[in-house]
Amino acid sequence: MISKLIYFCSVLAATAAPSTLFAADQSVHYNLHKEVITINYPEAGYTSSVYCRGKFSTLENRETDIVYTELESIGELTARYLNSGRKYKDLKEENVHNTSAMGTSFYNGMNKYVLSWPFKGNPELHFLYAYKLNCKELMTLSTLMINDIQHTDTFEYDVRVPKGMLLYFRIPAYAGSLHTDSTETSEGKIYHFRACPSEKITLPKELEDYESYNYAPRIIRLIVVPLSYRAKAWACLNNWFNGTMNENHGLNPASLQILDAVVKKASDPDTIASRIFNYVKTRTTYIDVENGLGAFRPRDENDVLLKRQGDCKDMANLLCEALKHYGVDAYKAISSTLSHECKMDFPSLASGNHMICVVRQRDKWIFLDATDPVCMYGFPSMHIQGTGIYRIDDKGGEWIAVPKVPLTLNRSSCEMNLVPVEYSLAGSVSYCWHGLSRHDALQLKFSESPADFILSIHKILENTARNTSFSTLTETETDSATCFKGDMKAANKLALFDGKHSVDLNFLPFPHKYPKKANPGTRIITYQTLDNRFSCRISTGKKIKLKPVEPVSFDKDGFRFDFKAEQTNEQTITVSYSYSYNDVLIPAEKTKSYFELNALIEYTLNQMLIYTDAL
Repeated sequence: MISKLIYFCSVLAATAAPSTLFAADQSVHYNLHKEVITINYPEAGYTSSVYCRGKFSTLENRETDIVYTELESIGELTARYLNSGRKYKDLKEENVHNTSAMGTSFYNGMNKYVLSWPFKGNPELHFLYAYKLNCKELMTLSTLMINDIQHTDTFEYDVRVPKGMLLYFRIPAYAGSLHTDSTETSEGKIYHFRACPSEKITLPKELEDYESYNYAPRIIRLIVVPLSYRAKAWACLNNWFNGTMNENHGLNPASLQILDAVVKKASDPDTIASRIFNYVKTRTTYIDVENGLGAFRPRDENDVLLKRQGDCKDMANLLCEALKHYGVDAYKAISSTLSHECKMDFPSLASGNHMICVVRQRDKWIFLDATDPVCMYGFPSMHIQGTGIYRIDDKGGEWIAVPKVPLTLNRSSCEMNLVPVEYSLAGSVSYCWHGLSRHDALQLKFSESPADFILSIHKILENTARNTSFSTLTETETDSATCFKGDMKAANKLALFDGKHSVDLNFLPFPHKYPKKANPGTRIITYQTLDNRFSCRISTGKKIKLKPVEPVSFDKDGFRFDFKAEQTNEQTITVSYSYSYNDVLIPAEKTKSYFELNALIEYTLNQMLIYTDAL
C-alpha cells in the first residue's frame, strides 16, 4: 500500500516519504499498482481497494511489505503466486505476518503485513495480491505515488468523490508520463490518474542533457474538502489543524515557575521571545513521536517543558503557548524544509514536513525553529529560509514567505600571513565566520567538550586547506561571529630551480564545502547564501620580482569567483580570492555552471607562482 499519510519529521533527520509496499532491493518489479479510492461521505475517512501485480527476478529477499498507520486498518487480504506448473496458487497463511514497521521516528506507531513468497523453483516468481485499506482520517489522503524509482511500470488510481465533496490536486513539473481525466456519475465524480514512470519525460532545453529520472516526479498532492470550502482549501487545512491541535492544556504552576525564571521580569516582547526561544532550543532534546494523529497533534506543553523532550510540533507549541502567556503575538505554522521534496505551496499535508513558531513584532515576522539549537533569534533557521510557511490561526490562516539570510550577513573570511621556512610556508592564520557560515562551528560547540570542539575545528580546516597543519587554535565569539586564530604550516610548497622560486598554491583552502562533483542534474542544498573571502600574504624577506599572473573571474548563473595574485610591495606577494552565491540551493539546471566553476577553481588553486630575486 502506498500510504496517504506523510508524517511530520525532524529537519535534522531524513524527510519521511510516503510509505510503500515495495521491497527496497532491485529483485522485485511491479507491473501494476492500482487503487480505487472511495471517499466515505457523510461518514469520515476513505477506503482504498488495492491491487498489485509483479515478479521477483532472484531467489533473494522474497518479501513484500504492506505498511499502515494507527489511523488505518487492512482487510480482505488475498495473495497468489504462479507455481512451477504455471498455475496461480494461494499464499499460505503461515507466510503472512503482521509486525511493527521500522521508520526514521523514535516511535511512529506503524505496522506492516509481511508477505513471504516461496523460494522453490525458477528464480523468476510472478505474484499478485489485493487488499482493502480503511482510514478514518480523510485529511491524510494527501498523496498518490506516481514514481517509485524504476520499480513499477504503471500506477493507476480512481478517486471516487461523492457529491458534497471536492477534490483539489497538484500535478508536479515534468509529469510527462502522467495521464488524467474524470468521469461524472450520478453519485459524484471519479478522477482517473495513470502514470508510467518508464516513459521518457520531455525536459526543457536547458535540462535535456540530463538523465530524465532526476526530474521524474514522485507524487501527486491532493486534498478532499467539503463543498463549503470551494476555492478555500487552505482554510480547510488550517481549520483541520486547529481542530487537531486544540488540546492545549495550559501552562501549570511548575511550568510558569521555570518560565518566569527564564524571562526574568523582562517586559520588552523581543527580549521575552529571545529568552524563551533560547531556553527551549538549548534545553529540549529532540525525540520524534509520529503515531497516528500524534504526527500532527503536539503533546502537552507542560510535559515537553518539564521532561525537556519533544519534536518540532511539540517545541513549536510550547513556544507559542509560553509566548502568548507573556503577551507576545505568537502562532504555530506548518513549513517545508529545504530537503523536503515539496514546497509549502499547495494545501495538502504532503506539502509540509515541519512545524515552527512565528512571532509578529514591529510589523514583521520572526521565525522560531527550536529544533535547531544554534538558530539565532531574528533569523530563520537554515532549514526553512527561502521557503514558505502557513500560519495557523482561527481566521483561516495565512501563507508567509520565509526570507533568505542575505549573503552580506553570512560572510566568511580567512587571512593567512606566511613566511618561507626552508621549503615550507609557515605563519599565522585567522578565520572569522558570520551568520549561518558559523552554524557548523556552533553546532560542534553545543554538542562537544571544549577540547573535542577544538579538535573538530582542526579537522574542518585541514579538510579544506590541503597538505596544511594547524596548531595553537583559539576561539573568540561575539553575537554575530565565531573566529579562530592560530598557526599554520604548508609543508613542501617552495622550490628553487635555475634561479627561479616557485610557490605551489595547492595549500590554499577550497572556497566552499559542497560536493565538487556529482551526477548531472543533482540538486545541491547549500542551506545558506555564500560570501567567502580569502587572503594569503607571503612575505619573502627579500626583494623579489613576481612573474605576472593572469587574474581569474567567473560570473554565471549566480555563481561568482574572483582570483588574483600580485606583488604588493618589493618583498611581498598577496593572493586573494572570493566565492559568492546568493541562494540556499543549487537547482539541477544550474549544476553545469557549478561544476564548471569547481573545475576552474581546482585548476586555479593548483598553479605555481614564479618569482626571482630582484637585482
